[in-house]
Order: sequence, then structure tokens, then C-alpha cells
Amino acid sequence: MNVIDKTLYRTVMNATTHLFFGEPLTPAELDELTTWILAHQNRRRGFVFCPTAAERQQGIRLFSGEKPQTMLATDNAVEMETLRLLALLQPEAPEVRLLFEMAERRLSDVCYGRVCSKGECAHASISVLRYHTARGAGNSAGMIVRGLDALRQDRTGKGHWHTFPFYYTLLWLTELHDGAVENGLGESAHTELSYARGRCERLLPRTRDGLPEKPFDRVRAKILHDALVRVG
Repeated sequence: MNVIDKTLYRTVMNATTHLFFGEPLTPAELDELTTWILAHQNRRRGFVFCPTAAERQQGIRLFSGEKPQTMLATDNAVEMETLRLLALLQPEAPEVRLLFEMAERRLSDVCYGRVCSKGECAHASISVLRYHTARGAGNSAGMIVRGLDALRQDRTGKGHWHTFPFYYTLLWLTELHDGAVENGLGESAHTELSYARGRCERLLPRTRDGLPEKPFDRVRAKILHDALVRVG
């Protein structure tokens, strides 16, 4: 299957969607996709994969459908989603590892690179946390612990969070739950998913068949389903 599109954003979203729904890419497709992504770097203001003007005009959303309201959150979402995909595709490739180092130098100088719950820095923080989780919890445990602590402190008491985007945060927690077993991180992710369980149960019927399908309904339905499966 060919996931490569005209823009980096659409290509990354296509590939991420295929992987999210368990549709694997062949080794040849992995090589082609990685090479294509590396050839479409767009470095601006410290970003390695900054979205182009055309991509901004077409509209950029988080993978879970939430729409960033600031340029910072938009730029960060595209960059981190791209880097996260590379971490899944060919994380040991020398050029890919160099890009990780460049991106992490930028992140070391911004608040959301260490987790921030203020405004849209919260959106950006989840993007960064998803990247670190894909890179491996063992190498990013401190960052992930800060993220989980920030979520606990940001709870509304109603199954969601004040500033962290609901579906995007659930997506990260399910990924963390599957991949993080060190330092009790998987258990902590389970606790936070359990907190959101009631809200997930209320929202899931709205994204299922029988209702007019809206953009991202299929992705959100799987996020909700996966969250509920993990809490049992």
C-alpha cells in the first residue's frame, strides 16, 4: 500500500493511521517511506520538520482530531508526529538518530519539552511524550514520570483533564500502557486510564456505527475502545 502523499503532514498521518489500525508496511515500504521523510526536512526556527505554508492552509490536526489553536502547537504536532513515526520505522538509522538529537536539543530549551500544563503547551507536551514513549520508556522514564504526575494534578474529577486534550492524552496513555513496564510506568498509565473509564464509556457509543460519521470518529472510537480494554 502506498501511504506517500503530496505533503509531509499527510504522508505521516497516512502511515500512522495504517500502523494504528494494525496494517503493517512491508520492509520495502518502510525503507521507501523513511527515505521520503528524510528528504522532506523543512528546518525553521529550530524545528527539523516544520509544516509548510501549504500544509497550514490545508489544516493541521492532532492524530486524535483536536485542532491546535496556536502556531507553536501546530508546528510541534507535525514535528513530533514525524519523529515518532521515524522511531517506529528505523530508529537506529544514523541519519534518523541525528535528527532525534537535533530535535531533543530544541526541546531541552522549551517548557513543554519537560512537560507543561499551561494552555496549548499541554497539547505540545503530549506530542513530546508520545515521541519519548515510542523511543523507549527506559531512556525517557524521567520525562514520562513528569507527564503522569502532571496529568494527576490536572484532573477535573470528571474523567478528563483541565488542559490536556482528552483523546490525544488517552492515545498516549494506551501507548504507554502497552510499552512501559519499567519503573511502574505501565501501572501508573493504567491508573490514569481507570480515572477516565467512565467518560470513555459515555463517549464510545457516539463514535460507533449508526450515527453520521465525522472526521476522526474511526480513530477516536479505537482510542476509546483501546482505553477500555486496557482497564478491563
